[in-house]
Amino acid sequence: MTTLAKQDFAVTTGTEGSVGLSGATLGGGFGFLTRWLGMACDSLVGAEVVVPSGTECAKVVRASLHENSDLLWALRGAGNGNYGVITSLTYKVAPLKSVTYLVAT
Repeated sequence: MTTLAKQDFAVTTGTEGSVGLSGATLGGGFGFLTRWLGMACDSLVGAEVVVPSGTECAKVVRASLHENSDLLWALRGAGNGNYGVITSLTYKVAPLKSVTYLVAT
């Protein structure tokens, strides 16, 4: 059980087992909870990104709804991480008590 689940919260994750939450989010993030919560990128509300600065330097910038919102918009499924080195992602979580799913063959 994940830390979020222990607190009765969830966030949409992807269905591809070889990609973690950050990779799924930056690529859109279609998962089992998409119909209810939207895609993983829809829950992304903030990020820290290392971007080029000058000819030989880099800097860390924060992207959120209030600062560098254009960068946040680009990261929400459109960039696959091509806008810099993402060092931190912040998500909006949703309450979730239980989930039941069925695999029919």
